Amino acid sequence: MPNTAAQLEALVNDWHNAITSQDIDALMALYADDAVIESSAVLVIEKDPGGTLHGKDKLRKHFQAFFAIAGHSDVDWYRFPPSVLNDSARAAGALVIWEYPSKGPDGEQLDVVESFDVDNGLITYHRVYWGWRGFQLLEAQR
Repeated sequence: MPNTAAQLEALVNDWHNAITSQDIDALMALYADDAVIESSAVLVIEKDPGGTLHGKDKLRKHFQAFFAIAGHSDVDWYRFPPSVLNDSARAAGALVIWEYPSKGPDGEQLDVVESFDVDNGLITYHRVYWGWRGFQLLEAQR
């Protein structure tokens, strides 16, 4: 089912709010039941060489473990303000991509690119591409 631009922007804003406040229930409400995540963090946290997890139960456990890691680090979650979302995100049909850049207003921060496949307003496939600062956070967990 097609997604509207407003629906995609709301999804990104809701995801950002849930991840930065570590609200696991709000975060899981944004994913389809059979959602998939593909991330280097899966290699580190779950020790899964495939790098992917399938289903909300596994995603919930993954994000809870990630919150435990991120809560004990100097991770900052600055992203481009929602008012410029259309300039910093590329939304085409069911794909939304945006970046948490490596330099925020307060200096270095977590640097990742988030990519969501979206169907009917829910994330069905989530890819995370880690930059050098994010890689350091993951490497410290090994």
